[in-house]
Amino acid sequence: MRSIALRLYVAAVVIAAGVAVALLPAGGTSVDMVALTLLVLLALVAGARPVRFVGKGNVITATHSAIICSLVILGALPALLTATAGLVATLVVRRHRAKAIRDVFNCAGVLLSTAVASHLFFALGGVPGEVRTMLFWPLFAATAAYFFLNTGLVSMAVAVERGLSFHRVWDGLRWTAASYFTGGVLALALVAAYNYHGPLGLAFGLPPIWVLLNFYSAYHGKLKEKERRIGEIESLNAQLHGKVDELQGALAEVRELRELLPICMHCKSIRDDDNTWHQIEAYISKHYDTSFTHSLCDRCRETHYDLPAEKETAAKSDE
Repeated sequence: MRSIALRLYVAAVVIAAGVAVALLPAGGTSVDMVALTLLVLLALVAGARPVRFVGKGNVITATHSAIICSLVILGALPALLTATAGLVATLVVRRHRAKAIRDVFNCAGVLLSTAVASHLFFALGGVPGEVRTMLFWPLFAATAAYFFLNTGLVSMAVAVERGLSFHRVWDGLRWTAASYFTGGVLALALVAAYNYHGPLGLAFGLPPIWVLLNFYSAYHGKLKEKERRIGEIESLNAQLHGKVDELQGALAEVRELRELLPICMHCKSIRDDDNTWHQIEAYISKHYDTSFTHSLCDRCRETHYDLPAEKETAAKSDE
Protein backbone atom coordinates (compact mmCIF):
# COMPACT_ATOMS: atom_id res chain seq x y z
CA MET A 1 0.00 0.00 0.00
CA ARG A 2 2.79 2.45 0.83
CA SER A 3 4.46 1.77 -2.51
CA ILE A 4 1.23 2.48 -4.38
CA ALA A 5 0.57 5.62 -2.33
CA LEU A 6 4.12 6.85 -2.99
CA ARG A 7 3.77 6.32 -6.74
CA LEU A 8 0.46 8.19 -6.78
CA TYR A 9 2.00 11.02 -4.78
CA VAL A 10 5.00 11.30 -7.08
CA ALA A 11 2.72 11.26 -10.13
CA ALA A 12 0.68 14.12 -8.62
CA VAL A 13 3.85 16.13 -7.98
CA VAL A 14 5.07 15.54 -11.54
CA ILE A 15 1.73 16.67 -13.01
CA ALA A 16 1.64 19.74 -10.75
CA ALA A 17 5.20 20.63 -11.75
CA GLY A 18 4.35 20.33 -15.44
CA VAL A 19 1.30 22.57 -15.08
CA ALA A 20 3.17 25.17 -13.00
CA VAL A 21 6.06 25.32 -15.48
CA ALA A 22 3.74 25.50 -18.48
CA LEU A 23 1.90 28.49 -16.99
CA LEU A 24 5.09 30.53 -16.48
CA PRO A 25 5.45 33.64 -18.65
CA ALA A 26 7.93 33.30 -21.49
CA GLY A 27 9.82 36.44 -20.44
CA GLY A 28 12.06 38.58 -22.60
CA THR A 29 13.92 37.33 -25.61
CA SER A 30 17.40 38.37 -24.44
CA VAL A 31 19.15 36.76 -21.50
CA ASP A 32 22.52 37.73 -20.12
CA MET A 33 24.39 34.52 -20.92
CA VAL A 34 27.41 35.46 -18.79
CA ALA A 35 25.20 35.97 -15.74
CA LEU A 36 23.29 32.78 -16.49
CA THR A 37 26.54 30.82 -16.84
CA LEU A 38 27.84 32.13 -13.51
CA LEU A 39 24.57 31.31 -11.74
CA VAL A 40 24.55 27.82 -13.23
CA LEU A 41 28.11 27.36 -11.99
CA LEU A 42 27.02 28.48 -8.51
CA ALA A 43 24.18 25.93 -8.63
CA LEU A 44 26.60 23.21 -9.77
CA VAL A 45 28.93 23.99 -6.85
CA ALA A 46 26.07 23.97 -4.36
CA GLY A 47 24.48 20.85 -5.83
CA ALA A 48 27.79 19.01 -5.72
CA ARG A 49 27.80 19.24 -1.91
CA PRO A 50 24.52 17.58 -0.88
CA VAL A 51 23.83 16.78 2.75
CA ARG A 52 22.06 13.52 3.51
CA PHE A 53 19.41 13.95 6.19
CA VAL A 54 17.00 10.97 6.22
CA GLY A 55 18.46 7.71 5.06
CA LYS A 56 19.82 6.94 1.61
CA GLY A 57 18.60 8.94 -1.36
CA ASN A 58 17.23 11.90 0.61
CA VAL A 59 19.44 14.97 0.49
CA ILE A 60 19.29 18.74 0.79
CA THR A 61 21.47 21.31 -0.97
CA ALA A 62 22.11 25.07 -0.93
CA THR A 63 21.12 25.55 -4.58
CA HIS A 64 18.13 27.69 -3.55
CA SER A 65 20.39 30.77 -3.31
CA ALA A 66 21.41 30.49 -6.95
CA ILE A 67 17.84 29.64 -8.00
CA ILE A 68 16.27 32.65 -6.27
CA CYS A 69 19.09 34.87 -7.51
CA SER A 70 18.53 33.67 -11.08
CA LEU A 71 14.80 34.33 -10.73
CA VAL A 72 15.33 37.87 -9.45
CA ILE A 73 18.02 38.80 -11.99
CA LEU A 74 17.08 36.89 -15.15
CA GLY A 75 13.54 35.52 -14.77
CA ALA A 76 11.61 32.29 -14.35
CA LEU A 77 13.01 30.15 -17.18
CA PRO A 78 16.67 30.85 -16.26
CA ALA A 79 15.73 29.98 -12.67
CA LEU A 80 14.39 26.62 -13.88
CA LEU A 81 17.62 26.05 -15.81
CA THR A 82 19.65 26.90 -12.71
CA ALA A 83 17.56 24.50 -10.63
CA THR A 84 18.09 21.76 -13.21
CA ALA A 85 21.87 22.32 -13.10
CA GLY A 86 21.87 21.91 -9.32
CA LEU A 87 19.86 18.69 -9.64
CA VAL A 88 22.26 17.29 -12.22
CA ALA A 89 25.23 18.02 -9.95
CA THR A 90 23.52 16.31 -7.00
CA LEU A 91 22.67 13.21 -9.05
CA VAL A 92 26.20 12.95 -10.43
CA VAL A 93 28.14 13.20 -7.17
CA ARG A 94 25.91 11.13 -4.88
CA ARG A 95 27.49 8.01 -3.43
CA HIS A 96 24.41 5.84 -3.16
CA ARG A 97 22.34 4.89 -6.14
CA ALA A 98 18.73 5.86 -5.47
CA LYS A 99 15.58 4.43 -7.00
CA ALA A 100 14.35 5.99 -10.21
CA ILE A 101 11.16 7.15 -8.52
CA ARG A 102 13.21 9.24 -6.10
CA ASP A 103 15.12 10.89 -8.93
CA VAL A 104 11.85 11.71 -10.68
CA PHE A 105 10.38 13.10 -7.47
CA ASN A 106 13.46 15.20 -6.66
CA CYS A 107 13.45 16.76 -10.12
CA ALA A 108 9.70 17.41 -10.10
CA GLY A 109 9.75 18.76 -6.55
CA VAL A 110 12.50 21.30 -7.23
CA LEU A 111 10.93 22.42 -10.52
CA LEU A 112 7.51 22.75 -8.87
CA SER A 113 8.97 24.79 -5.99
CA THR A 114 10.84 27.02 -8.42
CA ALA A 115 7.79 27.55 -10.63
CA VAL A 116 5.48 28.37 -7.71
CA ALA A 117 8.07 30.77 -6.25
CA SER A 118 8.31 32.44 -9.68
CA HIS A 119 4.53 32.81 -9.97
CA LEU A 120 4.37 34.41 -6.53
CA PHE A 121 7.32 36.70 -7.30
CA PHE A 122 5.60 38.04 -10.44
CA ALA A 123 2.19 38.24 -8.78
CA LEU A 124 3.57 40.58 -6.12
CA GLY A 125 5.09 42.93 -8.67
CA GLY A 126 8.60 41.54 -8.90
CA VAL A 127 10.52 42.49 -12.04
CA PRO A 128 13.73 40.54 -12.86
CA GLY A 129 16.87 42.64 -12.75
CA GLU A 130 15.38 45.66 -10.99
CA VAL A 131 16.67 46.72 -7.57
CA ARG A 132 14.11 48.88 -5.79
CA THR A 133 12.54 49.14 -2.38
CA MET A 134 9.45 47.14 -3.33
CA LEU A 135 11.57 44.20 -4.51
CA PHE A 136 11.98 42.99 -0.93
CA TRP A 137 8.46 41.66 -0.53
CA PRO A 138 8.30 39.69 -3.80
CA LEU A 139 11.72 38.27 -3.01
CA PHE A 140 10.72 37.36 0.55
CA ALA A 141 7.49 35.74 -0.63
CA ALA A 142 9.29 33.74 -3.34
CA THR A 143 11.89 32.54 -0.82
CA ALA A 144 9.21 31.56 1.70
CA ALA A 145 7.21 29.74 -0.98
CA TYR A 146 10.27 27.84 -2.15
CA PHE A 147 11.16 26.85 1.43
CA PHE A 148 7.72 25.69 2.53
CA LEU A 149 6.88 23.92 -0.72
CA ASN A 150 10.24 22.21 -1.18
CA THR A 151 10.56 20.99 2.41
CA GLY A 152 6.85 20.15 2.54
CA LEU A 153 7.02 18.00 -0.60
CA VAL A 154 10.06 16.12 0.67
CA SER A 155 8.52 15.64 4.13
CA MET A 156 5.31 14.27 2.65
CA ALA A 157 7.25 11.85 0.42
CA VAL A 158 9.23 10.52 3.38
CA ALA A 159 6.08 10.31 5.50
CA VAL A 160 4.23 8.33 2.82
CA GLU A 161 7.18 6.04 2.12
CA ARG A 162 7.93 5.22 5.77
CA GLY A 163 4.52 5.51 7.38
CA LEU A 164 5.53 8.47 9.57
CA SER A 165 3.60 11.59 10.46
CA PHE A 166 4.17 14.60 8.22
CA HIS A 167 4.80 16.91 11.17
CA ARG A 168 7.46 14.63 12.60
CA VAL A 169 9.40 14.57 9.32
CA TRP A 170 8.99 18.25 8.56
CA ASP A 171 10.08 19.12 12.09
CA GLY A 172 13.49 17.70 11.21
CA LEU A 173 13.79 20.17 8.30
CA ARG A 174 12.72 23.38 10.01
CA TRP A 175 16.33 24.20 10.83
CA THR A 176 16.99 24.81 7.11
CA ALA A 177 14.70 27.87 7.17
CA ALA A 178 17.59 30.08 8.30
CA SER A 179 19.69 29.10 5.30
CA TYR A 180 16.78 29.55 2.87
CA PHE A 181 16.08 33.10 3.98
CA THR A 182 19.80 33.82 4.19
CA GLY A 183 19.90 32.70 0.59
CA GLY A 184 17.11 35.16 -0.20
CA VAL A 185 19.09 38.02 1.34
CA LEU A 186 22.14 36.82 -0.60
CA ALA A 187 20.09 36.92 -3.81
CA LEU A 188 19.14 40.53 -3.09
CA ALA A 189 22.80 41.42 -2.53
CA LEU A 190 23.81 39.67 -5.75
CA VAL A 191 21.19 41.63 -7.68
CA ALA A 192 22.80 44.83 -6.40
CA ALA A 193 26.28 43.51 -7.25
CA TYR A 194 25.04 42.56 -10.72
CA ASN A 195 23.65 46.03 -11.35
CA TYR A 196 26.78 47.79 -10.13
CA HIS A 197 29.53 45.44 -11.34
CA GLY A 198 27.89 43.48 -14.12
CA PRO A 199 27.85 39.68 -14.40
CA LEU A 200 31.22 39.33 -12.64
CA GLY A 201 29.60 40.73 -9.51
CA LEU A 202 27.82 37.41 -9.18
CA ALA A 203 31.16 35.82 -8.30
CA PHE A 204 30.76 37.40 -4.85
CA GLY A 205 28.05 34.81 -4.23
CA LEU A 206 30.45 31.90 -4.16
CA PRO A 207 31.89 32.46 -0.62
CA PRO A 208 28.44 32.91 1.02
CA ILE A 209 27.13 29.79 -0.68
CA TRP A 210 30.18 27.90 0.55
CA VAL A 211 29.41 29.18 4.06
CA LEU A 212 25.84 27.90 3.72
CA LEU A 213 27.15 24.50 2.67
CA ASN A 214 29.43 24.36 5.69
CA PHE A 215 26.50 25.43 7.88
CA TYR A 216 24.48 22.53 6.49
CA SER A 217 27.29 20.07 7.13
CA ALA A 218 28.04 21.35 10.65
CA TYR A 219 24.43 21.48 11.79
CA HIS A 220 23.64 18.17 10.19
CA GLY A 221 26.64 16.67 12.00
CA LYS A 222 25.20 17.89 15.29
CA LEU A 223 21.83 16.40 14.43
CA LYS A 224 23.41 13.06 13.59
CA GLU A 225 25.35 13.11 16.87
CA LYS A 226 22.15 13.93 18.74
CA GLU A 227 20.29 11.11 16.99
CA ARG A 228 23.15 8.74 17.77
CA ARG A 229 23.03 9.62 21.46
CA ILE A 230 19.25 9.32 21.52
CA GLY A 231 19.60 5.90 19.89
CA GLU A 232 22.15 4.84 22.50
CA ILE A 233 19.88 6.01 25.32
CA GLU A 234 16.91 4.18 23.82
CA SER A 235 19.03 1.06 23.44
CA LEU A 236 20.17 1.30 27.06
CA ASN A 237 16.57 1.82 28.17
CA ALA A 238 15.51 -1.24 26.21
CA GLN A 239 18.29 -3.27 27.82
CA LEU A 240 17.31 -1.92 31.24
CA HIS A 241 13.69 -2.89 30.68
CA GLY A 242 14.87 -6.35 29.66
CA LYS A 243 16.94 -6.69 32.83
CA VAL A 244 14.00 -5.49 34.93
CA ASP A 245 11.78 -8.10 33.32
CA GLU A 246 14.40 -10.77 33.99
CA LEU A 247 14.74 -9.71 37.62
CA GLN A 248 10.99 -9.64 38.08
CA GLY A 249 10.77 -13.13 36.64
CA ALA A 250 13.57 -14.34 38.88
CA LEU A 251 11.92 -12.70 41.90
CA ALA A 252 8.65 -14.41 41.06
CA GLU A 253 10.48 -17.76 40.88
CA VAL A 254 12.17 -17.09 44.22
CA ARG A 255 8.86 -16.26 45.83
CA GLU A 256 7.35 -19.41 44.39
CA LEU A 257 10.26 -21.48 45.64
CA ARG A 258 10.10 -19.87 49.08
CA GLU A 259 6.43 -20.74 49.29
CA LEU A 260 7.37 -24.43 48.88
CA LEU A 261 9.08 -25.18 52.20
CA PRO A 262 10.71 -28.63 52.58
CA ILE A 263 9.38 -30.00 55.90
CA CYS A 264 10.14 -33.30 57.60
CA MET A 265 7.09 -35.55 57.68
CA HIS A 266 7.95 -36.77 61.19
CA CYS A 267 9.56 -34.02 63.27
CA LYS A 268 8.24 -31.14 61.12
CA SER A 269 11.68 -29.49 60.84
CA ILE A 270 12.21 -27.19 57.86
CA ARG A 271 15.21 -27.27 55.53
CA ASP A 272 16.71 -23.95 54.35
CA ASP A 273 18.72 -23.08 51.22
CA ASP A 274 21.94 -24.22 52.93
CA ASN A 275 20.48 -27.67 53.35
CA THR A 276 20.29 -27.17 57.14
CA TRP A 277 17.29 -28.34 59.13
CA HIS A 278 15.61 -26.04 61.64
CA GLN A 279 12.76 -26.41 64.05
CA ILE A 280 9.67 -24.91 62.55
CA GLU A 281 9.42 -22.29 65.30
CA ALA A 282 13.02 -21.14 64.77
CA TYR A 283 12.70 -21.01 60.99
CA ILE A 284 9.47 -19.00 60.97
CA SER A 285 10.74 -16.63 63.67
CA LYS A 286 13.88 -15.95 61.64
CA HIS A 287 12.31 -15.42 58.22
CA TYR A 288 8.90 -13.95 59.00
CA ASP A 289 9.55 -11.88 62.12
CA THR A 290 7.12 -13.93 64.17
CA SER A 291 7.42 -15.11 67.80
CA PHE A 292 5.72 -18.14 69.37
CA THR A 293 4.05 -18.93 72.69
CA HIS A 294 3.63 -22.61 73.56
CA SER A 295 0.44 -24.28 74.67
CA LEU A 296 -1.36 -27.63 74.33
CA CYS A 297 -4.17 -28.53 72.02
CA ASP A 298 -7.00 -30.67 73.33
CA ARG A 299 -5.84 -33.81 71.52
CA CYS A 300 -2.29 -33.58 72.86
CA ARG A 301 -3.54 -32.92 76.39
CA GLU A 302 -5.49 -36.17 76.28
CA THR A 303 -2.91 -38.22 74.34
CA HIS A 304 0.32 -37.21 76.01
CA TYR A 305 -0.68 -35.94 79.45
CA ASP A 306 -3.99 -37.68 80.12
CA LEU A 307 -5.59 -34.33 80.86
CA PRO A 308 -9.12 -33.31 79.95
CA ALA A 309 -9.72 -30.83 77.20
CA GLU A 310 -9.73 -27.16 78.07
CA LYS A 311 -13.45 -26.88 77.26
CA GLU A 312 -14.31 -29.63 79.74
CA THR A 313 -12.12 -28.05 82.43
CA ALA A 314 -13.78 -24.69 81.89
CA ALA A 315 -17.27 -26.30 82.15
CA LYS A 316 -16.46 -28.03 85.44
CA SER A 317 -15.13 -24.84 86.95
CA ASP A 318 -18.38 -23.08 86.01
CA GLU A 319 -20.36 -25.70 87.87
